[in-house]
Amino acid sequence: MYPYLSTDNENPILESCPANKTSYNDPGQSTALIVWQDPSATDNSGDSPTVVCNPPSGTNFTIGSTNVTCTALDGYGNQGNCSFYVDIIGEMLYASNSPDYLLYDFIQVH
Repeated sequence: MYPYLSTDNENPILESCPANKTSYNDPGQSTALIVWQDPSATDNSGDSPTVVCNPPSGTNFTIGSTNVTCTALDGYGNQGNCSFYVDIIGEMLYASNSPDYLLYDFIQVH
C-alpha cells in the first residue's frame, strides 16, 4: 500500500480586502494611527491560511500615500494577495499675532 500524497498548488483567496483609507495627521504629529480589520482568507485545502498585512493595522502612517499589501499563506506555501492605499493628508496650524486677537488658519499640505 502506498501512502496518499497530495499537492496543493492553488493560491488562497482573500475576501473583504480593506478599502482605500484617507485621513488627516493626528494633531501636532506628522503621522496618523490607522486601523482596519484584516481580510479573511479561504483555501481549497480546507485549512485557514495565515493572513498578514504589511504595514500592519495599528501603524502610525506618515503624511503621503502608502501601499498596504495583505498576503494569505497556506500550508503548502501558496499565497494570495490584495492591496489598498492609506493616504495621510497633513495639516499645519499657524498663528497670526495681532493686538486684538489670535487668528488660526489651517493649511493643507500634500
